[in-house]
Amino acid sequence: MIIRRLKKIRELRIKLVHIWSYIRLCNIAKETITKYGNLYATFSTVPNYMLSDADVYSVEDLENVQKGELFRTIAPLVQYGQYHIEGCEHCCAQAFVCELCDEKNDLLFPFQVAYVDRCEECGSLSHKKCAIKRQKDEKPCPKCLRIRQNL
Repeated sequence: MIIRRLKKIRELRIKLVHIWSYIRLCNIAKETITKYGNLYATFSTVPNYMLSDADVYSVEDLENVQKGELFRTIAPLVQYGQYHIEGCEHCCAQAFVCELCDEKNDLLFPFQVAYVDRCEECGSLSHKKCAIKRQKDEKPCPKCLRIRQNL
């Protein structure tokens, strides 16, 4: 049970770090009001280390995982942050397009961990399904190729 909770919290923490990287730069987020108050301000309810590193936990955090409190704190931030980013013109301007299929109508964000794949070498994003096909076909990452060609 606790292992399952820790895995879920780690997934939420990864999303939280990526979401914060968008929210902190978005002037619209600073004016957005959610059920919990100002979107930008709600992120100040968690310690700074949670917004910058998904793998740093205090002893209190681990106790709160067991109690379910950490989930109740982080889940709304992730939910409202993701909702804002995917619908915000400013945030969408910083989204990624799949390096493999180039589908411009399906913007990718690093917090979509179940849906996207990130190249470990160059950091580019692609749909998981596209990345699986590329790996199956034993093709290199197109962005990595471009980078190597420009060196």
